[in-house]
Amino acid sequence: MKTEKQNSVSNKHRMSSSICMCIFGFIIFLFFASPEKAVQAQELAPAPRMAPAPAPAPASKYLPPPAMIAPEELKSIAPAPAPLPAPGIPAPAVPAPEPVVQKRIGLIQIALPFKVEINKPFNIEVWFEPSDDKFSERVEVFMDETDGTVKYKPNNLILKPNAHQTVEACVVKSNSGLARVIVYGDFKRLEPRYVTIDAGFSAKLQAKNLDRAIESGTPRSIILDFTDSEGKTISLEAPVKLSLQSANTLFKQSDGSWTNKIEFDMKQGQTSSPAIEIKPKSWTMDVGMIMAGAGIDYDHVVLNQNIPFTISPPWWLSLLMAVMGGILHGTYQTTRAINEGSGPLTNRILKEGFPRIAGGALAGLISYFFIDWNIIGIKIDTTSLKGFVILGFLFSYVGIDLILKHILPKK
Repeated sequence: MKTEKQNSVSNKHRMSSSICMCIFGFIIFLFFASPEKAVQAQELAPAPRMAPAPAPAPASKYLPPPAMIAPEELKSIAPAPAPLPAPGIPAPAVPAPEPVVQKRIGLIQIALPFKVEINKPFNIEVWFEPSDDKFSERVEVFMDETDGTVKYKPNNLILKPNAHQTVEACVVKSNSGLARVIVYGDFKRLEPRYVTIDAGFSAKLQAKNLDRAIESGTPRSIILDFTDSEGKTISLEAPVKLSLQSANTLFKQSDGSWTNKIEFDMKQGQTSSPAIEIKPKSWTMDVGMIMAGAGIDYDHVVLNQNIPFTISPPWWLSLLMAVMGGILHGTYQTTRAINEGSGPLTNRILKEGFPRIAGGALAGLISYFFIDWNIIGIKIDTTSLKGFVILGFLFSYVGIDLILKHILPKK
């Protein structure tokens, strides 16, 4: 039979054992509840067994090289949509994709005479010049005969790189005396060739709106027509470059500036030049001259022609000359009146001279408008400044009253 002392010792031992078990269980709970410890526990855990990877399939000879096949992740990824703009703010402009330009493999070269005769055969050398010296393929080119101006034998060629072939050509017809040789192939791969030749260019330039005098300093628009020997307008079978220059006339360019030389391209099929604005710069009566020239490829000139026209003085200078002619006669009358009169010289000048000089100036002024409006039917050389001086002198000498008495209807 246990004593009371032995029972108390046993109870204390059981209590201490329970406390130790609780502390040990709490430590184990903290160890597995920590994230770092859980990761370490997973790393310490044995890895699950994976299925073996399949063996790679043998490469097929019908597939493109691996470098030409896009990776799977690139194919599956779609472009991210652009963010929507806020209300009231315009959306930014999205640039259009740049077109892919295929690099040309080379260009076609030709050698031929620039001046030939109609219905007389001539030879053309044609060859293909590659961009890369390592290019060795043959190319097919064609000699264009669509407009019926030039015929070729043969008109279809197979060219090796830098190998020359001879083609027999003949200009069978041409209204203006021009012809165009066109050699082309695959336009995406080959640079075509266009060359204009002279087959007896005989067209002339005929100016419109130059039949009357142009007032100096006043612009005027003219048009140049290409005409045949009979003066009929003809069209060009090939493009030309038309150049105009002059020593005493200015030409207006597209930017609005004035220059003494202008050039522009005449396209195939055109019969007339565009409207050309000219402005003479001579203040006196003069003969203007436009030197016109037409050229084709490689600065080969097919036309040199001078186009004359008349330049009249500016209106204000003609008016001034007419007034000076009237003043000249008034001065002559004043001189006579002063010599024949008596009294102080100042009084004679003011009394006799001023009215006559003013009347002569008025007569010269009226004479200019009478001639300019063709009131009295007098024909004088209005292109010369001397004619206006004489006109003012005569009106002052005859008198305005006498002139008006003859031209006004009698009552």
